[in-house]
Amino acid sequence: MKQKVRTTAITFVLVVLIGAAVGVFLTLLRVGPLWENIVVSVCIGLVSVSTSKTIGYFLPVTGKWRVLVYLAGIPVGAAVGIALLVFWLEPEVENVGKIFLTVISVTLVLGGGTVTAFYLYDRKIELEQELHAAALRRLDAERRSLEAQLKMLQAQIEPHFLFNTLANVTALIGADPTLARQLLERLIVYLRATLSRTRAANATLADEVQLLRAYLEIFRIRMGERLQYHFDVAPELAAKPFPPMLLQPLVENAIKHGLEPRLGAGKLNVTASNSAGRLRIAVCDNGVGFTDAGGSGTGLTNVRERLAALYGNAASLELEENPGGGVTVRLALPV
Repeated sequence: MKQKVRTTAITFVLVVLIGAAVGVFLTLLRVGPLWENIVVSVCIGLVSVSTSKTIGYFLPVTGKWRVLVYLAGIPVGAAVGIALLVFWLEPEVENVGKIFLTVISVTLVLGGGTVTAFYLYDRKIELEQELHAAALRRLDAERRSLEAQLKMLQAQIEPHFLFNTLANVTALIGADPTLARQLLERLIVYLRATLSRTRAANATLADEVQLLRAYLEIFRIRMGERLQYHFDVAPELAAKPFPPMLLQPLVENAIKHGLEPRLGAGKLNVTASNSAGRLRIAVCDNGVGFTDAGGSGTGLTNVRERLAALYGNAASLELEENPGGGVTVRLALPV
């Protein structure tokens, strides 16, 4: 509303200035006295624009048909100009021809110029609004597509973990019911955490760490003392927003391809740091290295696709082999 009032006020100011300029121009041509020329020119312009605005208010048309609304104001302005000259200024009879010539000239110049200028201006505003609306529709479509893509990628996280865990519970029921119960309880904790993370609109790095602890505790029962893990995440970083279930595929790969095939104790370290405005997370294991962990699995592919969908080129995922054995996966994304 404020924008329309401002635009209308600017319109009338410009009409007055243009009308005054036309009046001065007609005076230089010796058509008539200065003040009469200015009054007539300004009145013709104001009446023409006011008429067009009024018609446009009651008949709101857009596009190329709007020019008809502007043109409709020109004859009204001309009629007002003639009436003003004849009945108010009362010119001499021999000047009547010059009066009509003045009115027609002013109407064509001022009215035609005003119509052209404001028609082009209104069309510009309409096109900008159409482009803005189209951009909003495109962004909304991209957002919906991105949400669908992220949900699909999250749903593709390795499902064998759940099946293998349930199979282990089944095997332990007869051999060690107590351990089977512990495994089942930890699986319930993990599934509850997973469900809350996937449904949450906002997740933090602390939420991801909590989920990973529940995940690793299940493997602690399956692998026993062969699995040791440690998290090094500062409290100020733990509160940072973080995409849900983004680290689990990295941890799962470290265990599946690195630590489980290893003979003896395995160590898994997850560290987080803030460097140059980027959140850097490293998942490091002392497993068998690239022999079995080539980095081309579904989990890593999904992580790369999610990073590309969320951050574009602003995020990165790199793998490197540790000198003493094992693999380190380095994840960097905007804080």
